[in-house]
Amino acid sequence: MKNFVSFFIIVLSLINLNAQITQIPDPNFEQALIDLGIDSDGIINGQVITADIANITSLDVRGYGINDLTGIEDFISLEELFCGDNNYNTTFNLNNNSELRVLECRYCNLSSLDLGNNLQLEYLYCGNEVDMTPPNTFTQLDLSNNINLKEFWGSDLLYLESLDLSNNPLIEYVDISSSLLGLSELNLANGNNSILVDVIAYNNQFLFCIEVDDAIAANNGDYPYSEWFVDPQIIYSEDCVLGVEESLIQQISVIPNPFDDMLFIESDPSILIESIHIYSVLGELILSKTDNFNQIDVSALRSGVYFLKVSTSNGKPTKKLVKR
Repeated sequence: MKNFVSFFIIVLSLINLNAQITQIPDPNFEQALIDLGIDSDGIINGQVITADIANITSLDVRGYGINDLTGIEDFISLEELFCGDNNYNTTFNLNNNSELRVLECRYCNLSSLDLGNNLQLEYLYCGNEVDMTPPNTFTQLDLSNNINLKEFWGSDLLYLESLDLSNNPLIEYVDISSSLLGLSELNLANGNNSILVDVIAYNNQFLFCIEVDDAIAANNGDYPYSEWFVDPQIIYSEDCVLGVEESLIQQISVIPNPFDDMLFIESDPSILIESIHIYSVLGELILSKTDNFNQIDVSALRSGVYFLKVSTSNGKPTKKLVKR
């Protein structure tokens, strides 16, 4: 009798497993599962038997016109997901796909992407392509938890403002080219630049500095930095907040210093000066100018030490000045 009860419980558990249903509200997503032979009932009815998807390790649903990827959370064994070239309603939930190693989600209308629970992720393809719609439009992307990441493909992410890979020590390949409208911060100082041989970061008009492990080696063009493709305005620094301003200071000439009654300011043609402010050593604003920067009358200033802040389109460097 005892053995019969145990057998009955096992059978009941199997029946219950097979009876579990996962909702698939998007008919295009379900059609893809039918085409792939995953949805065993073969009809579009807004659901799939959970047992049909629980052991799937690779899924390719590119180009099906999917708007809603609800149901993907029950693909608990999924290691590879190719879901680009669709039109999602802002995002999808991958929090339950803890085994995911490969994610391809290019040009599919994502306005956000949360990969915080995908700790095994190694390959991420989330960029766009020219003339391919709808593009991904997210402005932020947090990859700090993805310490196993090896490759990042993010070209043509027009609105991405920053990318921080400092917590990704295994990264070997980065493509962050043509982020034309937003990218101004790129941190590649992950403590292991020696294996980061392939970096493509050109055509980024607002990016002026890249944080690296060894700024001297990078600016000297030593390996592996010699293999990187970046824009000519790029400087390398171990602290880009300071690095950009140091570079700007070198490109802006303020003479004479010490000065008497006049200051003459010259800058590289690529630098657009927007305003100039002179402060006392106590931080008090003494003088401001928003035009005619080449020649400044400072005859009214008393002898002493001052600080000149130059506001440009690339940053706001500060120079120390002395009036005789």
